[in-house]
Amino acid sequence: MTHGWCEQGPFIKARLMTNGVETDMLYKSHETSKLRSRVRVAWSSLHANTVSASFTYTRRSMKNNFAGFTLFIVLLVQSLTAIAQSSTPRVELQNNNRIVFIGGNLAERFQYFGYWEALLHAKFPKMKLSVRNQGFTGDEVRFRPRSLDFGAPDQHLTDSKADVIFAFFGFSESFRGEAGLKTFSKELEQFISHTLSQKYNGSTPPQLVLISPIAHEKLDTRNFPDGTESNRNVALYTAAMGRAAEAHQIPFINLFELTQKLYAQDSSYYTFNGVHLSDQGHRQFAPHFMRALFGSEPRWTAQTEVVLREVQEKNFNYFHKYRAVNGYYIYGGRSRRDHGNPPYTDAYVIENERAKLAEMADAVDLRIWKVANNEKVPLQVNYDATRKLYDVPTNFNTPVNILPPDEAKKHFQLADGYEVNLFASEVDFPELKNPVQFTFDSRGRLWVATMQSYPQYLPPNKPNDKLLIFEDTDGDGKADKMEVFAD
Repeated sequence: MTHGWCEQGPFIKARLMTNGVETDMLYKSHETSKLRSRVRVAWSSLHANTVSASFTYTRRSMKNNFAGFTLFIVLLVQSLTAIAQSSTPRVELQNNNRIVFIGGNLAERFQYFGYWEALLHAKFPKMKLSVRNQGFTGDEVRFRPRSLDFGAPDQHLTDSKADVIFAFFGFSESFRGEAGLKTFSKELEQFISHTLSQKYNGSTPPQLVLISPIAHEKLDTRNFPDGTESNRNVALYTAAMGRAAEAHQIPFINLFELTQKLYAQDSSYYTFNGVHLSDQGHRQFAPHFMRALFGSEPRWTAQTEVVLREVQEKNFNYFHKYRAVNGYYIYGGRSRRDHGNPPYTDAYVIENERAKLAEMADAVDLRIWKVANNEKVPLQVNYDATRKLYDVPTNFNTPVNILPPDEAKKHFQLADGYEVNLFASEVDFPELKNPVQFTFDSRGRLWVATMQSYPQYLPPNKPNDKLLIFEDTDGDGKADKMEVFAD
């Protein structure tokens, strides 16, 4: 393999021709590292073909005088991936399909932003599609650790009646390098065969879509790795996914190759640490992902922005249903304790609340479909049609007498030389409810974490936990100022 590199002036025009298809890109001089990266990408990702690359370096002066030269490179490359000529089928959606995301961090983070799903409904407004995100950071194709009694993947896919499964795997596994490739390929084969043999929707096997990891983006900072080693490994695992998809004739989306091209042609960064898309990165990436899936991309409009708000509400509801943050009380070790007021165990009560959250997500789907078709919906979501929460009788029969702070001080038993000072209370600061932890900082300020929603918030209310800062500004030993640090 031979290569060359030339640059003249502040602008560079690059032309890459692959299998008869030419692509022209214009770069500023400071982006040449990205262009070099793109050329290296092309060399490593094409499948045993002759590639003609023509790079025209054009100098633009203040008078728009053009001077340049063309460097032609002809090279033979043996690909790490055969994806450029993949013959896997395209993704085909049907009316009322329920799409479920599974996999690691890339899958999980889609729900926190919602841009892609908003575009999905903009492109297919009449199809009444539903999306549920079961991504979980760190998940691998076989190893998906969960807390006790969380439920197996098949259980949750059945619960969501999955018609289409977007499976984002390969990134966590890629850290094992070439040595782990054989095991990954075997486990991927088992996963595909098992998944295609199921009928999560109750009637037909799901359409399974394999989706590769994104490339590691070089951020030109010493604070993060440059991605050279990561991309070498991800390329291997992407190739394995492509081969498995082709063998089973299921759709495969090569995000590794796609994002390498995007990184090279865009001056702004997609990720905040090289491997995780930022909020802006997700917004930039969403239309390209749509094109990779369906061959075209809808425009982002003011109406899409309205759809986005509904998508985010739906995702919030489903996240707290699927990823309830206190599983030990809901389905784990403490969930079935007898409190003396049967049948009201924690599991009995809170699982009903989780079921309500699932119904709330379904209710927002109806709004999404209406908004996608330019129909008006009320500003606030009405969840009245969802199930009711249980009116749980108390099991505490002793009278409760909560003393006011000044009265409570009188009941302290103190060693000689000590005194109790009331710095802050809920009398002066109503926000100081259900405090669970506190500490003083070096400036004498009191930081308090409050958890009004512990152990689980009551839907349709939203969590209202806070991190508060209390400060004594006049030096009298009592807080007179409160700041909400996090809400």
